[in-house]
Amino acid sequence: MNRGKFSGWMLFVGVTVAAMQIMAQQNTVPILRPQKSIAKPKSATLLVDCDMACNWELDGTTMGLIAAGGMAKTKVDLGQHLLKARVAYGHANAMVAKDIDIKTSEQTVVHLELFQAYLADINSSARKWSNDYTEGLELTESKHYVEALLSGLI
Repeated sequence: MNRGKFSGWMLFVGVTVAAMQIMAQQNTVPILRPQKSIAKPKSATLLVDCDMACNWELDGTTMGLIAAGGMAKTKVDLGQHLLKARVAYGHANAMVAKDIDIKTSEQTVVHLELFQAYLADINSSARKWSNDYTEGLELTESKHYVEALLSGLI
């Protein structure tokens, strides 16, 4: 009889151990180890100044107005960027563009010189006006009033 009790207890212990292992496997979740932190892209400060009042863009995004002799400051990622500036008031064709490459996280200063582009636009406008005036004068002197009127020269 002792042998029967012993066998019963051994069977009970074996079933219990097996049941505990099965239960332990069901409750086991993968151990999550901390991952290496994802490096944030490094950024730098960009300082932009214009020699005339201008509206400026950074990588196709309008950034706002910089007053004559003023500056604008913004954060940018390291790498290549495209800066554009247009004269703020009149002569919208007067524009400059610069490709810049920011390699360090320090401040980068960019000067946008619009005055030469502004003068070139004024000269272009003056030449066009002069040509239109001359053509309109020739048409009216040759009494082609309707043609001058329809072409908008008078």
